[in-house]
Amino acid sequence: MDSITTIGRSAFVSKGNLNSITFGSKSSLTTIDQYAFQNCKKMKFINIPTTVTTVGYFAFDGCENLNSISFNSLSILGQYAFRNCKKLSQLNLFASTLKTIETYCFSGCSSLASFNLPENLQTIQSNAFSDTTSLTSIIFVSKITELLDSCFSNSGLQKVDLSNCINLIQINPFSFQGCSSLSELIIPPNLQVIEMSAFSNTQIVNLSIPQSLKRIETSAFQNCANLKTFNIPENSLLEFIGLYAFRDCMMLSVIKCPERGTDHFKVITGALYNFDMTNLILFPPASSITYFSLPGSVTSINQGAFIGCKNLLSVLFPSGSVSRISANAFEGCSRLTYINIPLCVTSVGENAFLGCSSLICGVQIENTSKVFINEVINKAGLPASSYKACVENIKSCRTHYQSRFDMMTYTVMIVM
Repeated sequence: MDSITTIGRSAFVSKGNLNSITFGSKSSLTTIDQYAFQNCKKMKFINIPTTVTTVGYFAFDGCENLNSISFNSLSILGQYAFRNCKKLSQLNLFASTLKTIETYCFSGCSSLASFNLPENLQTIQSNAFSDTTSLTSIIFVSKITELLDSCFSNSGLQKVDLSNCINLIQINPFSFQGCSSLSELIIPPNLQVIEMSAFSNTQIVNLSIPQSLKRIETSAFQNCANLKTFNIPENSLLEFIGLYAFRDCMMLSVIKCPERGTDHFKVITGALYNFDMTNLILFPPASSITYFSLPGSVTSINQGAFIGCKNLLSVLFPSGSVSRISANAFEGCSRLTYINIPLCVTSVGENAFLGCSSLICGVQIENTSKVFINEVINKAGLPASSYKACVENIKSCRTHYQSRFDMMTYTVMIVM
């Protein structure tokens, strides 16, 4: 057996009674080919000779009872090689020369708790470690340049420290999506892009981005239920935040930004704007601010900008300011009791006021045309009774505003 160099394609596939395989110390084995041990469901042990350099795709796929494995000289590891090896708890690849861990290679290895990445690793392909629910920690080696789609999705990682990955410039879609124990994230210093849903449905508490980051794509941090702070640093290159990047981050209370802003963003009175303050991008859902007045420079409110703001009681739009209230803008603001819609507003998006259950009366809508009123009620979801007077007939936010609210209770914005 020592003279065997290759275990051929499908050699032991679905051998239901195979429990273990042992190779001698003088084995010449170099290759375990495609499907070689696929679905050997009872196999618990195989000692891999140090001479093995190649493991083909699906080689150990579905070996449900295989519990540990180690490689010393591995240079090629195929797709799906260890997928659904549910009892595999220990794996050591550190001494191997692997530069890529392929697609679905360890996906579904739900007992894998200990793993050392190869020191020369550059790429982790899509779904390589998806559904590794027992994998709580991993050391990301410095040569990593690519983390592809869903590579660690639904894994058990509690901390992701990418600070050593100085050549990593992009984190791909869904890379860490659904890592329900992930509470700490350290972003690499030269990262430029966080792609769609990369960290959605995680438990990250604080988000600090590096100066180099340029783009946060759609839903990147959606449903990070414990996220409390978002920090934008001095001289940040951030130029784009995608729709719903922070949707359902219901604990988000603070967005920090340099006082003078960055080239593309400003934070004033807790809200995030573009630099020119013509677009209100995001108001933190857990902000302690209850009465909010928009600056006169704002012409549009971003999609979902105020979604789920649980403490917000009242919002004032200055006349001649906002022309567009985008879809879902105030969705789920269940405590919002007052808002005015001045004549300058010409477009109100779908479900803009969906779930604003406390807007029961007294909403000032200056455009009284039936077409506009119907749009605001039927399309935007404003309660039908909301534009009717509560106690007195309020005709204009400009002339009668103080008859309902003490201006001193509002957050006053002075834009220089």
